[in-house]
Amino acid sequence: MAYNFSKGRQIVGDLSGSDDSGRNTGIDFEDDYIGLQTGGTTSFVLSGSKVGIGTTSPSTTLHAYANVSNEYVATIDNDQASSGHVLKLQTDGNGSGSRLLEMEDGDGDVIFRARADGRFGFGPDGVSSMGAGTFVVGIDNSSHTADIAISQRLQHLGDSNTYLDFPSNDNITFAAGGSEELKIASDAILVKQYIKHDGDENTWINFTDNRIRVNCGGNNFIDCEDPGSAPHKVRINNGGNNIDFVIKDNSNNAYFTADASTSRVGIGATSPIAELDVAGKIAITSESSTPSQPSDGQGYLYTKSDGKVYWRSHDVSETDLTSGGAASAGGPDGSVQINDSNSLTGSAGFTYDGEEVYASGSVRIDGNQKFNDPGYSSNHQANRSFTFKRHYNISAISANSWTNVVSWRPYVEGTTNDPNNNTLWTAVSFKMEISGHTNGVSGNGYRSRIGYVSYEGSSAADAGASDTTLGSPISTDVNRSGWVTTLRINPNQAGATGFSGTVYVEIHFARGAGSNGESIVWSIT
Repeated sequence: MAYNFSKGRQIVGDLSGSDDSGRNTGIDFEDDYIGLQTGGTTSFVLSGSKVGIGTTSPSTTLHAYANVSNEYVATIDNDQASSGHVLKLQTDGNGSGSRLLEMEDGDGDVIFRARADGRFGFGPDGVSSMGAGTFVVGIDNSSHTADIAISQRLQHLGDSNTYLDFPSNDNITFAAGGSEELKIASDAILVKQYIKHDGDENTWINFTDNRIRVNCGGNNFIDCEDPGSAPHKVRINNGGNNIDFVIKDNSNNAYFTADASTSRVGIGATSPIAELDVAGKIAITSESSTPSQPSDGQGYLYTKSDGKVYWRSHDVSETDLTSGGAASAGGPDGSVQINDSNSLTGSAGFTYDGEEVYASGSVRIDGNQKFNDPGYSSNHQANRSFTFKRHYNISAISANSWTNVVSWRPYVEGTTNDPNNNTLWTAVSFKMEISGHTNGVSGNGYRSRIGYVSYEGSSAADAGASDTTLGSPISTDVNRSGWVTTLRINPNQAGATGFSGTVYVEIHFARGAGSNGESIVWSIT
């Protein structure tokens, strides 16, 4: 092969390689254009200020083109093992209008763009929405599984213990400050301890071992706990706050209210007036047999197969509360009803109009009679000022021996203590009538004794009495021993051997004078 050389500027046409038998490898010179050909194909061109590889019409400063399958269009290989940098993209621009790198698919959609302002867009929607953030992904996810896939951890820059972690298949962990506060598994969401309302630190759900607490505004509303053995517990208002528990119906009306301030429950009553207040009917829908005796202070309300309602408590045996079951009331309005062989009867001769009991005919009273002023009869007042009456049957008492008929004494109310000195100033008056027969003497007799006992600041200070005697007399006595006063009788006439008869007693107890009188009551035995 021989080569010819010349110096200076030369004007030549196209050049072909002399060793190429086909004369189709060479240099093509055209106006502002140089092309390198191999095998008749132009593979590299300089067109004005543009360079084309694989194209004769470069559209950008450097334009590489190919139409190949399973091959890369370009390879940049730095064989340096240490600090082997490969590609650097640089621009003098630093704003959103300067694009460092852009990728476009066969449909003409830009699928990736890197801008000089440090923002990246992935997918057509992400590229068109790069103003939304630094790293914007907007990819049509209809044909693949994820927009972004990472191997394990997405971390806050400069804060290595705050991250989103994928520790294993089907698990996600959220950590802040090194504390794994939230975990998501394939079958559950796991919270370390608290779920709090943002900006309201004392409103939260607190999870601890076997326990869940719900607080609002710092007050504990619900507390659920498994203590490890039965009974397990659900507490409402466990913090001892004034929190009412209210259940409403589908009309937004409260049908159950537990009032924390009064410790009362209302069924249909929003302001219960007792421990249980039911605004409506109470139903017993199951019959029962007679229950066993409950503990002291407890009782049962129940119905049996006879349709009646019963009560049984520790102190009261089974009691029928229906007084004849379904029997209708008898007699006119106002009649007091009497259970007559499981039927109710009433009469115009025995009525009560709300103020007065009217009885036509005989009235029998067994035991004591006690009379109070209606205006002074509540609580302890009933035992401060009243009249006591009683009939006593006396049977064959011995002669020459005192027999007690009735005794009384004052106490400090609510106790069994004697009144203090200089606290009781009052008088108790009495009448005692004795009728009967004295054995061993001639016959029958009557004696009436009227008297009083005076209290001058301490125990009974004085007593006085006057007598009316008819027939064979019997002795009487007003015995005073400290605070105790006793009316006594004694058949002690000469020759008497005993007495049988009756004693009628009427005693009038007066309230003590002054403020101290309001703290003293009378007791009768």
